[in-house]
Amino acid sequence: VGPAGPTSVHRPEICLSSRAYVGRGERQRLTVRGPDGKAHRFWTADFQSTGVGGELLRVCYGWSTGGEWAAPDDARFAFAGSPYLYKLQASFVLHGGEGEEKETSLSQFLRDFVADAQKAIIAPPRD
Repeated sequence: VGPAGPTSVHRPEICLSSRAYVGRGERQRLTVRGPDGKAHRFWTADFQSTGVGGELLRVCYGWSTGGEWAAPDDARFAFAGSPYLYKLQASFVLHGGEGEEKETSLSQFLRDFVADAQKAIIAPPRD
């Protein structure tokens, strides 16, 4: 959690490129339903290491101001004016042939995360 401006613009596409990773394909939205049935949206993106072995990494990320998690096209504008912003960024290594299995595990992780996080996240007061 942090100030909306810096938190919204710090995307993995920026930080991983400075850590010897290159993007592989376009980012994709992933929607999961919370226990209350509400839709929570996250981005997923794949990156490959430029180092020896060429490790393949899948990253998932999204933001929230206290309600549903969102994956807007431009988070900076979507969350402008918010006093603070929550961000989730999770990553895991993909090994050959694990794509679908990992996607199922990722969706389950996000469902569990949303259920638990909503108990602790504080929404900013409304004016």
